Amino acid sequence: AASQASLQGASKDTDEKWMAMLVALSKGTKKDDMTFNFESEFSELTATRATQLMSHLPLTIKKLDIYDANFGSEFMEALIQQVGKFKNLETLYLHDTKVGDEKGGQEAGGRLA
Repeated sequence: AASQASLQGASKDTDEKWMAMLVALSKGTKKDDMTFNFESEFSELTATRATQLMSHLPLTIKKLDIYDANFGSEFMEALIQQVGKFKNLETLYLHDTKVGDEKGGQEAGGRLA
């Protein structure tokens, strides 16, 4: 499975290597916690790559922390769809993350709940 460090490395690489890393990530079976800080460790990710990352999170994680993910509705839609597939998720934290305007944020929050 892909580690946080290897994901960070792949995020600076070609689209082909990035997608290969995401496929490896999605096949992970560990019941670990995952944290993504889009203002520091993953600050160089584009909205497209951040959305791809959410779509490839392993379905076995127990806790997901996301910081400063201000990538809009596509990102949030990918996250909502993936959260719906998680098998072991106990905790989801979204810190300083915006979906858009107040109405968009309320709609996304309602779908996550």
